[in-house]
Amino acid sequence: MKKLYIAFGLFFLAIKPSFALDCNKAMTQQDMNMCAGQALKQSDKKLNSAYQSLMGKSKDAQYKNALKQAQRSWIKYRDDDCKLAALPSTGGSVQSMAYSGCLTEKTDQRVAELNKMMTCEEGDVTCNR
Repeated sequence: MKKLYIAFGLFFLAIKPSFALDCNKAMTQQDMNMCAGQALKQSDKKLNSAYQSLMGKSKDAQYKNALKQAQRSWIKYRDDDCKLAALPSTGGSVQSMAYSGCLTEKTDQRVAELNKMMTCEEGDVTCNR
């Protein structure tokens, strides 16, 4: 019987890609929650990439330490602010989507901020080259 369950599980693992979720056509709350989670993962990858690029660009240890502290503080702020934003939907099926959507929006904004820090205009005394 165990072999049957294993074979059945392997069958579904093999065909899973054919059931890929099209987030442009998500209709159920569960699908929308999954899509919001996927969007957050993509934004988080961009955030990590931008942060690592900025850390790698600077040779100033003091700047790197300050950036690390600022990023940690920003993550705490983002998470707490999004918990507040999703609070009205607590206990509902939309809460996950509301929270993930907020995190994604704030993360995309932070990516833009970090990318802007990497491109300094001539004469910008606040920019670390």
